[in-house]
Amino acid sequence: MHPDMRTMKVSRLLFLATLLALPTATMARDRDIQVKAVKTGKVMAIDVDMTVNAASEEVWGVMTDWGNMGKFIPGITSSEIVKREGNSYRVKQVGKIPLGPFSIKYEAVRDIEVVQVNESMRFLGVSGDFERLEGTVKFVKEGDAIRVVYRAESVPTVWVPPFVGTSMVEHTTRSQFGEMRVEMLRRASAKAAAKAAPAASKQAP
Repeated sequence: MHPDMRTMKVSRLLFLATLLALPTATMARDRDIQVKAVKTGKVMAIDVDMTVNAASEEVWGVMTDWGNMGKFIPGITSSEIVKREGNSYRVKQVGKIPLGPFSIKYEAVRDIEVVQVNESMRFLGVSGDFERLEGTVKFVKEGDAIRVVYRAESVPTVWVPPFVGTSMVEHTTRSQFGEMRVEMLRRASAKAAAKAAPAASKQAP
């Protein structure tokens, strides 16, 4: 078999193994989260549109909880605020992108500016495994829900296996946003339970 054909066959098999290793339960839970990844040359653009049935306090709180993201987002091994000046934060995150039986490790240091609390923020990569990293996050109130609109463009310097396509990037991104939404709803539920407890105790005989 020609070496190029052998490489293509191995790549297809590895890609298939990766797809088979994806957690289908998580995919079903997060399927309403719209994620689109487009690669143009070296630039990877990612757009996310997610609706959360929670108050802006919980949604914003989770999206800006950079010191604890490693606790509720699988793949982030460490996340910390290394500097703060007013509404600007420097955040360092280290993690890995799971690709079935494989993973890609990465480090990213971003400067994040809160443009308007509960409404918008933007970020810019300053160091790490990206030649370029920048984006915005907007929060739009829609009735009793909050719509999160995320946009990022990056040029990674870490090696990406040739069999990994934009579909894998979309899956990983959807999974991470899904975990954040789970945490948002958990906090909203805990807040509601805490408010209901005093009222229940007053009604008790």
